[in-house]
Amino acid sequence: MRRVLTLLAGAAGAALLVGLIVYAGPARLAAHLRTLGPVLPLLLALTGVRYLLQAAGWRLAIAPADRPGWAPFVNAVVVGEAVGYVAWGPITREPAKALFLSPVVPARVALIAALVERGIFVVTATALAVVAAGLLATRHGLFIWLAAAAAVAVTLAMTRRVRRAPRADRLGSKATLDVARDLWSRRPAALLGIGGLALAQEAINVLEAYLIFTWLGAAPTLMLALLFEGLSRVVNAVGQFVPGRVGVYEAASALLADALSLGASYGVSLALARRARSLLWAVPGGVLLMHRGYRRATRSAGRETVVPALLESRP
Repeated sequence: MRRVLTLLAGAAGAALLVGLIVYAGPARLAAHLRTLGPVLPLLLALTGVRYLLQAAGWRLAIAPADRPGWAPFVNAVVVGEAVGYVAWGPITREPAKALFLSPVVPARVALIAALVERGIFVVTATALAVVAAGLLATRHGLFIWLAAAAAVAVTLAMTRRVRRAPRADRLGSKATLDVARDLWSRRPAALLGIGGLALAQEAINVLEAYLIFTWLGAAPTLMLALLFEGLSRVVNAVGQFVPGRVGVYEAASALLADALSLGASYGVSLALARRARSLLWAVPGGVLLMHRGYRRATRSAGRETVVPALLESRP
């Protein structure tokens, strides 16, 4: 049933993407993407900086005595982001990162540290979404309604958490919270550092949106880029479990760009540009993953030939 639902979700997302391209105009989108060609290296560089910041936050979440060098963390982040992009991001990304790092850090330690880092990032992203929603509501005189809706949402979330606490413990949430509390009690500077790195990642996302819109000629302001990026967190949360968020991400970007008077076609072009840079970054992630598999296969083959030879040479 899960496979069927995944296939149906992927097909629906693909159909939505085709519909959006037809709606926005293939010729206009092609012109936008050609315009973005010269700025693509800068977008790739910004993504690389964001990966470095993510690796730094993940490394901070691990005790100093258990930390290896920088390279394994950066490589694991690139691999995890590639796996999360082509599969189910919130489910596969962190386990893939932890497994890739497992030769130098125990998988459980790496996974919990990654969950702590991503949890703090989610808190930062949620704060950005709240700020964006508050600014938009204030602009349109709807702040009281937003505050009431937020109170109801928080109440429902707390009730749901209480009811599902035992299951959450089994999934490792309790261990993750314990590590976060330990960071706060023993290494508060590390926890604040992870928060600062998460905030810097969000700043890069806002800057990227501003650069893309500006390069396309949409004439945004930094405030509009902030609103777009913050509100997109809310809309895109619905499509987290669609493989690659195909169609969902483009639809959300088109909807928000149109609502902010930037133009739906600019939102679709931004989503396609980000999809292109994610696919390009997925290439080194796939190469690293295949290289790891090749090394393991080579070691296994070596054991299969060397061990029997040693046994036969024994007197």
